[in-house]
Amino acid sequence: MRPPKQFQATLAWLREQVPALADELGQLPTERHLSKMRKASVTTVRKALSVLEREGMVARCHGKGTFLRHATVNGTAALAKRVEPAAPAARTISVLAHEAGPGGYPKRGIYQDVYRGIFNEATARGIALSVSLYTGSERSVDRFLSVAANSKIEGCILVGMADEAMQRRVAAAVPAGVVVDHWPAPGSNLDSVETDSQGDTREAVRVLAHLGHTHIAFVDRARSELNPDRRAGYEEGLKEAGLEVPATYRLNVKGSTDEAEKALKKLMALKEPPTAVIAYEDGLCEMLRRAAAHQKVKVPGQLSIVGFGSLPEVEADPARASCMATDFERMGRMAVQRLSERFSQPGQEPRRVHVPGQFFVGSTAAPPNGKH
Repeated sequence: MRPPKQFQATLAWLREQVPALADELGQLPTERHLSKMRKASVTTVRKALSVLEREGMVARCHGKGTFLRHATVNGTAALAKRVEPAAPAARTISVLAHEAGPGGYPKRGIYQDVYRGIFNEATARGIALSVSLYTGSERSVDRFLSVAANSKIEGCILVGMADEAMQRRVAAAVPAGVVVDHWPAPGSNLDSVETDSQGDTREAVRVLAHLGHTHIAFVDRARSELNPDRRAGYEEGLKEAGLEVPATYRLNVKGSTDEAEKALKKLMALKEPPTAVIAYEDGLCEMLRRAAAHQKVKVPGQLSIVGFGSLPEVEADPARASCMATDFERMGRMAVQRLSERFSQPGQEPRRVHVPGQFFVGSTAAPPNGKH
């Protein structure tokens, strides 16, 4: 039996397009993204990629993605750095990471993806890693500074370090440094790779407004000053959509189940309750979702709920909450890339890089009741 025409066309398209679609590391977009680009099913794309893998054009790494191998396609040499063995380490950088997970490997929610990206990119570039655990205390920074003073550490990646005084102490001890998932302290000479909190929240409002929502609430963390860009993006999104909402649609809560219950009850008791809520982070989004089930608020029938998540995790679970999803593994890779640039071109001015997310439909966002 001959293969279906759709499969043959998709296979031919991939053979021609994958060199151009791969990023600087040789990684291709996800199967879901490729299927949308080609307007083919994910199953068809997956089968076509399997053929290219057998032909030696791509390599598929479980849990990491699909990459170009050494191959010549239409005269273009393609290199998958993360598939090929790394050269012997020529430099050493340190990673200041949050608390350890199983086996002593640093792990804290989304940061597991950041660490994976750092490790893969450093390995591909032949860079050795020295990991120090950061607990939020000055003592943990003291330990790092002691190691840095007695070793050949040439750069540092600070993962999620929000304390600007701590950032400055680290910056003074290393030639170059990159903060991941937070802005750098002013005057610290640190680069940063950050989520686009403001742009992503603005986009979440835009998507909800496009679905027909005009009553959109925002539930922020108790200490909103830790990420004021979320609130700013919410306000910008409302303004761009031409929406005005009462001040009672803006709440600050502590990240607990009880606080989420109270917040939702308060919102739904308003004379004009919101038809959509944006939660400042994924954990609170799930708490609001459970609170809605407990209070018999239908999601997304009566209320749409949108949070912020991590790629590719969200793509593996279509039933999870709708969210703006960021590729945190890519952020880890970009941090190593930026340090490499600083090594090769000393004296560069520090840069702040914002990584935009993409809207993941999920199961908790839909047009409000009565609209289609």
